[in-house]
Amino acid sequence: MVKVGFLRSSMPVMLMVIYIGSCFAVDIQENYHVAKASYTQNRPPYTDHAARARYMVHRSDWAIINTISTKPGIEGYPFGNKWSISDGASDNSTGIPYVYVTKFDVTAKDFSVDNNVTMTFVEAEFQDIGECQISKVSDPESPLCATLLLIGSITNITDATELEFAEKAIFTRHPFMRDWPASHGFHCMKMMIKKLWLTDYFGGGVFVSVDDYFNAKP
Repeated sequence: MVKVGFLRSSMPVMLMVIYIGSCFAVDIQENYHVAKASYTQNRPPYTDHAARARYMVHRSDWAIINTISTKPGIEGYPFGNKWSISDGASDNSTGIPYVYVTKFDVTAKDFSVDNNVTMTFVEAEFQDIGECQISKVSDPESPLCATLLLIGSITNITDATELEFAEKAIFTRHPFMRDWPASHGFHCMKMMIKKLWLTDYFGGGVFVSVDDYFNAKP
């Protein structure tokens, strides 16, 4: 009876702490989206492939990461999973997708064996791109609704300064992640980009130079 009474008496306090923490997380995320709103309206033209690619990665809050599965029953098959990403705060794009990983994730188990991956970005995520709307004249599968594939590998971050930057980049966009259980061993990793494939107009996709991508203005 004493234990139950303690729980009941402490419940309002615990709820208040959770409420305040949740509000703080929402404020961080809302401030981030407000800050990047002016940037996201400046969509580069389809002719500037490198700038469009940087725009898509910087604007994206998530991507589909594709691995070769090691899971029993589907070994060797491509496996796609959604992952939250960040390449930096709204005013500081690096072009490097940072992710927050636990060893328990099925995708993390895949790249612990083979860390070669493909990340897929689609402008339909942004919801305000006219060419991506489902209508009589547009559709998410339209070439005008750009699709970007980053091809490379997922690696650990060994530099302490970069690791601090990566954590800030992730938690600014995804504050919910900050309180994920430490017992799951979450840590930041990054994608090393080796190839880029972009489809943003009729006539098929094109390879984008990695150097041009990183030199482009986001």
